[in-house]
Amino acid sequence: MSGFGRDDTVAIDTGVYVPHNGHLSYEVWGVTRDRKYTVVASVAVRHPKLVDWGPDVRDARSIAALKRDRDCKRVERCSAEEFEPSLTAFDRMLGTLVIR
Repeated sequence: MSGFGRDDTVAIDTGVYVPHNGHLSYEVWGVTRDRKYTVVASVAVRHPKLVDWGPDVRDARSIAALKRDRDCKRVERCSAEEFEPSLTAFDRMLGTLVIR
């Protein structure tokens, strides 16, 4: 975003379920130049190699097991372009915003 300091994160809202397309989002937090306002932009995203929410979603049973899970590692290590929509494209769109 124009004039914003940013902290980019991919949030995984899973409990102990492994990452899946039913609860995957991307958030960008920023502060206006005058530091008066915090702005949050969020978009639901998906990854083509993850399952949608439903009976195929696996339960990791613990946070330790979740951190070792292949899908959790995939989400943490894949490129921004692998998500749909692309996280890079979302960042570019945010870069066009001007807060007045």
